[in-house]
Amino acid sequence: GTGFKLLHGFVGGASDGANPMAALILDGSGNLYGTTAGEGGLSTTDTVFTIKVDGTGFQILHRFAGGANDGKGPLAPLTLDSFGNLYGTTVVGGSSDGGTIFMLKSDGTGFRILHSFAGGASDGHYPYTALLLDEAGNLYGTTVLGGQTPVHSDAAYGDIYEGSGTVFRVRTDGTGFQLLHSFVGGANDADTPRSALISDGSGNLFGTTYFGGSPNAGTVFSISTDGSRFRILHAFAGFQGDGGYPWASVIPDGSGNLYGTTVDGGSSLEGGGTFGGTVFRIRSDGTGFQLLHSFVGGEKDGIAPTAPLTVDQAGNLFGTTTGGGSSKRGTVFRVRRDGTGFELLHTFIGGAGDGLDPFSGLILDGAGNLYGTTDRGGPDDAGTVFRIKPDGTGF
Repeated sequence: GTGFKLLHGFVGGASDGANPMAALILDGSGNLYGTTAGEGGLSTTDTVFTIKVDGTGFQILHRFAGGANDGKGPLAPLTLDSFGNLYGTTVVGGSSDGGTIFMLKSDGTGFRILHSFAGGASDGHYPYTALLLDEAGNLYGTTVLGGQTPVHSDAAYGDIYEGSGTVFRVRTDGTGFQLLHSFVGGANDADTPRSALISDGSGNLFGTTYFGGSPNAGTVFSISTDGSRFRILHAFAGFQGDGGYPWASVIPDGSGNLYGTTVDGGSSLEGGGTFGGTVFRIRSDGTGFQLLHSFVGGEKDGIAPTAPLTVDQAGNLFGTTTGGGSSKRGTVFRVRRDGTGFELLHTFIGGAGDGLDPFSGLILDGAGNLYGTTDRGGPDDAGTVFRIKPDGTGF
């Protein structure tokens, strides 16, 4: 838990962002890129920013204004291609105010809306997650709402297609937008994807949904990149012995295993009552599901992980929780891929020298440093960027 260091404390206002909700990404030259989304993604401090790994060189690359020609509410991590282009999503804004896919260069120039979501049966609505880029120049993602399932029907106004969410594909130049799957919920389908997609490199995509399956406590699913072969790999039960309501995407280990987190399920919290969430493992064919850790809160454990995990070459999984620890406001943790060796690396306590409420995951560089963000904390309680070593030192 040593070596913690604040790289930037956000202060809001015209020259800075506030409340980073998403994880960072790292290029090959020591630059970190991220987003800030203000309060609920509707603030005037919605930005794309860059900062060097030593904390210098902070710069706002784009400030979102909303409206028909811009997005608003960038809640997801960015995606970087080999040409220095950044791609991302906003939950609102665009021509129909249903969210956007955008791109800009890593120097802040060339901002462009690639797609404005309109909702309805043929489009998504509210893209909450990061985009997946393949070698052929396709971007894949999910939307929380939209698609072919109407939430309700009103005789006076007709069907209102809010929908159960979608999987989509679009080219990096904005052409070729296509819905690959519209979720319909129920025991045989999924509902409300809040996570990004991953690929196995063989034409298969994997993701999670917050609802769906039986008994409607979320799923792990797979689908082909052409939209065929949709399959539920695991339907969470949402109570002791299983996880419930996965918020984050899964990650692969290169050996056919997928690892993820759920915000509910597992063992009862300290003092009983509700559940604190889990870390789980499952094979990419849906077999071998196993809980690796059940969060119970308190000073020595976290609660409610909402972010994806990060894995290193030594077989360690790293992640964050939004609650737990001595202040009950979030932690950084480590656990082995076999479920042993669980340890809290850092407990966030806020104030000028620490963060609070880490909603996003961590990234690992080649030198053994983990980087992340917190929604709160820092000198103006507007969030932080931090660094910590995998043994917990150097925060």
